[in-house]
Amino acid sequence: LHAPYPGIGESLNPGGMLREVATATGRRIVFFCAYGERSAMAVNAAKEAGLTNPAHIAGGIDAWKKAGGPVLTG
Repeated sequence: LHAPYPGIGESLNPGGMLREVATATGRRIVFFCAYGERSAMAVNAAKEAGLTNPAHIAGGIDAWKKAGGPVLTG
């Protein structure tokens, strides 16, 4: 799901996309961004909003690609 950081608070509020997905599925929300800074901030925001067990990709998608992780586009 695409959730730009500037609107992350709205997505984490009751009725917001990320909160609803996390609640409905019981699955962990994993954030990522280009280099890991915004996704780390998103994890903190998710914890403050009451989500349990949020995570992020340390170093972002850049580190993921360098480690040989698969990337699907399109």
